[in-house]
Amino acid sequence: KEDRDKGIRTVFTEHTMATTYKYNSLNQLVAQTSPDVDNLNVWKPGAITGIPGNHTVTNTVFSDATHGTAFTIDDTGKGHMYATSNGKTWTEVTNIGLVDLNDVQYRTGTAAFAVGKNGAVLKTVDGGTTWTVLPAPTTTELIRIQISGSLRVFDNEGAQWLTTDDVTWSQIRPAFTGTDRIVDIGFFNPGSSAVAVTQNGKMYKSANSGLTWFATDHIRSVDLNKVCVYKGVYYAAGEDGRLLKSTDGVTWTLTESNLTKSISDLT
Repeated sequence: KEDRDKGIRTVFTEHTMATTYKYNSLNQLVAQTSPDVDNLNVWKPGAITGIPGNHTVTNTVFSDATHGTAFTIDDTGKGHMYATSNGKTWTEVTNIGLVDLNDVQYRTGTAAFAVGKNGAVLKTVDGGTTWTVLPAPTTTELIRIQISGSLRVFDNEGAQWLTTDDVTWSQIRPAFTGTDRIVDIGFFNPGSSAVAVTQNGKMYKSANSGLTWFATDHIRSVDLNKVCVYKGVYYAAGEDGRLLKSTDGVTWTLTESNLTKSISDLT
C-alpha cells in the first residue's frame, strides 16, 4: 500500500525460477507464467442496478442462486435493506420499520431472520415481503445469525443467545472481557467451526459454534472487516482489496484480488 501511495518500490518478489512471457503478433502480452508463484485470481466487477452509488454494501445473503438481501449504509450513516430476485436488480425494502440491520439468514426458501442494532430481531415467512419484529434478547448490537435447527444470534461483545420457538431466548455464552468488539463471524457450514474478526485486528477460532474461542496469532490486521467460508476455505477481507485465505482458520496467507478499493462484504 505504501509503495502504491508514494510511488516507490520497496517490496520485491521472492521467486527465483524464470518467468515466461507470451506475446501476439502486435507485441501485446497475452500470457505470463511464473512456476514458483501462486496463480493470479482476476476479479471482474458485475453490473447491478437499484443500489445508489453513495451506498456502501455491508452484508449480503442469498437463499438461492438469484434471490438475496443486501444491507447498505448511505453517506449520512443511515442503513437500508434491498432485495433481489435475479442477483442484478435490487429494490429497497421500506416496510420493516427498522433499517440498522447487520445480517439476514434463511431457514427455508421463504423464511428468514434479520438482526441489527439495539438487539433487533426480525422474521419473514414470505421471502422478505413482510417482516415481523420478534422479542429482543438484548439491547446490544447483534451482528450475526446461525441457524441449525435452533436459532442463534451473536452480539458484537461476544455474547450468544439461543431460541427454539423464535420467542423465548436463553443466553448461552457471556460477552468477552475488555473493550474489543467483534466485527464479523464466519461459520463453517455444515459444522461447528467459526472464525471471528475484531475491530482491534484480532482473529479468533472456535470449534463449537462460538461457545468458546481461542486467539490465532498468525495474522493481525486492523484493516479486516469481513470473514466467510467458501468451499471449505476461510476468507477474510478488508481495506485496499486485501483478501486472506485459510484452510484451518488459524494460518492465513495473502491472496491476490486485483482490487484496490475496500471489500465491504463476502458471501
